[in-house]
Amino acid sequence: MKDFDVDDTGVLMITWDNRTTSVIESGWWQPQMDGPEAGTKLYGTKGFACLFPTHVKLSVNERAGIFTPEFPEREEHCDQHMYTLQMKEYIRAIEERDTPFPGAEEGLVNMRILECAYRSSETGEAVSLQ
Repeated sequence: MKDFDVDDTGVLMITWDNRTTSVIESGWWQPQMDGPEAGTKLYGTKGFACLFPTHVKLSVNERAGIFTPEFPEREEHCDQHMYTLQMKEYIRAIEERDTPFPGAEEGLVNMRILECAYRSSETGEAVSLQ
């Protein structure tokens, strides 16, 4: 087996000011990925929500339940419509000399988060984003 000097998988844990924690995983192959391109799950003290397949489990006042909305069968991959809408927004922003969303400001925040993640990986310590 060859050893390649690349990052093929990353796990990022973010603790927000309100003590909420986010875990973001990215890689070439994610066996637990449950959506066409990604998976999204939200855990809380009173429930759980999952995007693919979409359902919510709640426990409120000693009552528990599962809510599962009905959607059309999903494709194995994201369909072209999503990418077409992204390109339309990009072209609209150019034509109207407007800032696309997401724009440079959001990209800068993402890059700062990634820089902190790399620094944390190198030092083995949590890094604060100021």
